[in-house]
Amino acid sequence: MRFRDSINSYSVRTGVKPLLRRMLGQSPPPVELLSLHVPKAAGTSFRGVLQAVYGENAVWSDYGQYVEDPELLFRKDPDLARRIALDRLHGLDGRVRVIHGHFPLGKYGLLPPGVKRITWLRHPLARLASHYYFWLTTDRHGNPVHDQLLDQNLSLIQFARLPAMRDFMLGNLFQGADLVDLDFIGMQEYYDEDLADLALLMGWGGYPAVRRNTGRLSGYDQRLAQLAEDGELIAELVDLNRGDMELYRRVAGAKGRQAPDNPWLTAPERR
Repeated sequence: MRFRDSINSYSVRTGVKPLLRRMLGQSPPPVELLSLHVPKAAGTSFRGVLQAVYGENAVWSDYGQYVEDPELLFRKDPDLARRIALDRLHGLDGRVRVIHGHFPLGKYGLLPPGVKRITWLRHPLARLASHYYFWLTTDRHGNPVHDQLLDQNLSLIQFARLPAMRDFMLGNLFQGADLVDLDFIGMQEYYDEDLADLALLMGWGGYPAVRRNTGRLSGYDQRLAQLAEDGELIAELVDLNRGDMELYRRVAGAKGRQAPDNPWLTAPERR
């Protein structure tokens, strides 16, 4: 979706309801948790946990933009994107307590400081490979980067070289954000352990062990086994994602964990 189209689409979808609600002094729902879903980093499973803990009506999914798109509104006008995000909250069901989805963290920069902000990370190379192989089996849905992958039949390394895919997390999700402001950062590779820590932080009395695997490509494990042995390819992928690797190492180091260049030689890969 182009920049101007995103503005027009917002106006058509929302109309004047949020404006009227603000004029009448109505408050947005009391959101208490902002959950940034890094693509291919356990976010689908985690959404199931959130829905079980808070109730399906209390979890609002924000997947209405393609964070890789160079024409993303937040890239063009961050202040406008923040105002629109805040306006949209006035149109939500009053039962909403959680926002979860793919979006730049700064998009919700106008939320009250008391809202907990959390995310899950994944080893950048493992995340990239999972993203690539998942998109190979995904129907077109209007994402220009996905369309480019399919139109040009890109290889993994060609896909990784695309500007939108280099340092994907820092470039598309955390740009301009201060990660110190996050209340929790989990690691997908330690999902069960970190989920237990998050439950303590949030005061959840209990939560289900929800796991939803969205990988569908035949021969996925064999492809990863071949990738793990290609040292030259691994080195280039690391070089293309130096920022994300540094971010991941910082989080791993704070938790007393290792963050090797090659994720497939040290632990079982999860999709």
